[in-house]
Amino acid sequence: MSPSSQPTTVDESTWRPTRYGTGITVCVTTALTALVALALDQVVPLAAGWTAALSLTAGLWLATRPTRRVPARYLASLLVAPLGVAAVGGLAYTAVVVGSAQFPPSTPAGTASAALAVVAQVVVAAGLLTAVVGAASTIGGLVTRRGLRSLWRVTLPTLFAPLLAATVLTAAAVVGDTALTSGGRTVGTAAANAVDTATSFFRSPPAGKPNLSSLLLLAFAAATTLSRTLGSLPLELGLDDDQIDAVSEFRGALRTVSWVLTLAILVGVFVDLLLRDPQFRGQLDQSVYQYLVAGTQVEPLRDALAAVTVGCLGLLAVSYALKRVARTTSRASLEGYGPLLGGATITAATFAVTGPLVQRVQAAVVAALPPALTPRYQQLSEGVLGFYGPHAVTTVGLSLVVGSTVAVVTAIWVGMWLRLLPSKTTGPALAGAGLFVATTFAGVTGSLPAWLFFAGIVGSFVAWDSGHFAWQLGREVGRQTPTRNVEAVHLAGTLAVGVLATGAALGVRRYATTISFVDPTTIPAALAGSAAAIFLLVVALR
Repeated sequence: MSPSSQPTTVDESTWRPTRYGTGITVCVTTALTALVALALDQVVPLAAGWTAALSLTAGLWLATRPTRRVPARYLASLLVAPLGVAAVGGLAYTAVVVGSAQFPPSTPAGTASAALAVVAQVVVAAGLLTAVVGAASTIGGLVTRRGLRSLWRVTLPTLFAPLLAATVLTAAAVVGDTALTSGGRTVGTAAANAVDTATSFFRSPPAGKPNLSSLLLLAFAAATTLSRTLGSLPLELGLDDDQIDAVSEFRGALRTVSWVLTLAILVGVFVDLLLRDPQFRGQLDQSVYQYLVAGTQVEPLRDALAAVTVGCLGLLAVSYALKRVARTTSRASLEGYGPLLGGATITAATFAVTGPLVQRVQAAVVAALPPALTPRYQQLSEGVLGFYGPHAVTTVGLSLVVGSTVAVVTAIWVGMWLRLLPSKTTGPALAGAGLFVATTFAGVTGSLPAWLFFAGIVGSFVAWDSGHFAWQLGREVGRQTPTRNVEAVHLAGTLAVGVLATGAALGVRRYATTISFVDPTTIPAALAGSAAAIFLLVVALR
């Protein structure tokens, strides 16, 4: 058999996007985002964006692994924190640095312009983040509905541990330190008093007074929980048929007692209210009144009923947990607990570095803020740290970071579900859209050279179009087929249209500065309009 007649192995990877078109998308996006970041001094946000992009890509790859899913899901949950820290930290860094440079403005009228400058720079940082996320996810084609759903099932359980720690620590600070009145009572003392009052009401009511309603409530709780517990236990494993029938009859009797006690509780409340009236109590035979007092003040009986209730509730919880474990395989159970363990690991690591972390964040923010705002910030931050404690503050921040990751994954999935993003070429679409937004807003600020501005606009379409065309070729002829010449011709046509439109726009811009009826301050806005026109023109001429 000749070599040309050898059968070709075809698998699922054969129909992926071609390497050449994918490489164009990644290289164009990487180069132009780096140039824009250097021109606007946004290298730190761009580095944070790449960290978030690589964390998201690695998390998607691990969450969709068909083998070794237990360690893969655990490692994917560990990547949730760097993804959120990089995404939120990059945007926050841009806002603080640019805000410190713009505020306070030299004149009161410049407040609006300064605020718009900060917003524009933050939008540029968000565009760069979106672009690099799209470029990174284009390589493996991992941003799919299935992949995002798998990652969402990892990120959501990861949020449980930091959110629980933040809730407990914040509640402890509020309960222990928040004063309710000028007398010094706090939420903690009020809650302790409420618990003592409830315990006294059920276990040791005031002496000399009948308390029929609390005794009936305890009896009702004991009968109901005992009936439910007997129904949840696997009695057939240790009892014969006659004994099981006897237990069933006993459960029926308990249910009847529960219904009777429901009505008796209403009667008990009415009797307790009547016996508080001295006139009614005076008409009652004293021996009957003493019997009521003695019968409702038996603390051993109340303790026994309370013990039955608590014990039955514990058995119900254990029975529910065992049945849930029995219904799931050990592998599925470990896969489900992997993200929970990852969240606990992240929370424990945050606890371990709370002190140095708070100090470094405080120092970085103080260094970035203008001197006029530094004393106010230090006063507010020290007050918050003193009241809630550094551990509560860091766990709240960790919860917000992990929650932002959940929100990002959800937003991308919803965008694909609503068809705002293409389900097959999500990576190139994100790369092109992010680069277009970053370049457009950077041009509006006037900080970007004209050639880089138009290069970014044309490059945003090249990034999207090359990725989309690579997907089409991969689906129709396969990535093993030589397609470099076809893709080169397609790229040359796209660039030709973009270059011609850019040349026309640059000519108009140069001519517009020489005529008197054009306001030069409107040129950045005109550049943004020209950029949008070029984008629409290239789309129309494809």
